[in-house]
Amino acid sequence: MTDATPRPRRAARILLLDRLGRALLLRFVIPRSDGPFLFWATPGGGQEPGETDLETADRELREELGLVVPVEGPVHEVTAVFEFGGEMMEQTDVFFVGRAGGEKFGLGGIDETERAALREMRWWTADEIARAAQPVFPADLAALVRKFT
Repeated sequence: MTDATPRPRRAARILLLDRLGRALLLRFVIPRSDGPFLFWATPGGGQEPGETDLETADRELREELGLVVPVEGPVHEVTAVFEFGGEMMEQTDVFFVGRAGGEKFGLGGIDETERAALREMRWWTADEIARAAQPVFPADLAALVRKFT
């Protein structure tokens, strides 16, 4: 890993809520120089050249979950610096809200790196997110869930 200035990256994330007001979170395991980093986060990922934030959100739902649902937003934005792929990133996550209504979906990923990082998914209440033993990103996700339920 280098000590250089973090590389900027923009990403879209989706706060996907079910009929009970629970948020779908994915458990990620990301290799880092100091060992694997495990955390929970909403579906989403990096913006490709020429994409809008909304196009990124729609594509990421299709790629990660095989799911097509309308999303609204952006409703929230968070910037964080972290290590990914051996380099430091300064990522701005733009959040959208979507509602799941019984559609069938599952973990996917379009490349081997994504398939290796996405380990499981489950629905969480805002209270469960606030009490989570493992890191959940963004840090204010419980409040965001409460805002939209």
